[in-house]
Amino acid sequence: MSHTVLKALCAVQKDLAQAGISKADTNTFDNYKFRGIDAVLNALAPILSRHGVIIMPSVVSSEIRSVTTSQGKPQQHAKVTVEYTLYDVEGDSIKHCFVGEGMDRGDKAINKACTAAYKYFLFEAFC
Repeated sequence: MSHTVLKALCAVQKDLAQAGISKADTNTFDNYKFRGIDAVLNALAPILSRHGVIIMPSVVSSEIRSVTTSQGKPQQHAKVTVEYTLYDVEGDSIKHCFVGEGMDRGDKAINKACTAAYKYFLFEAFC
């Protein structure tokens, strides 16, 4: 790894610190504000692009199991470990793994787990 990718990531962090990401979404069931994945991506995409940074995910491991809710309904619980490789325009890179979990009564548990991993990886990397 060279220092060019680190310089690019520092520039992304600096720009994001100035722009910020507001907690614009509301969980109406539990009544709290949060930053949704769309808000995170909308804030970060132009900054990453401006500094020539791309992020490539690769699922390292995944597991899915059936669980029963407290109301007795079946759901799928998924857990993924995703490795993210961040590249700069010079081709230099740095890697980091992050775990995400998600639950769904249909077929979206893995998708939710991947989204959770990505969102919180982005928070850890840039916020």
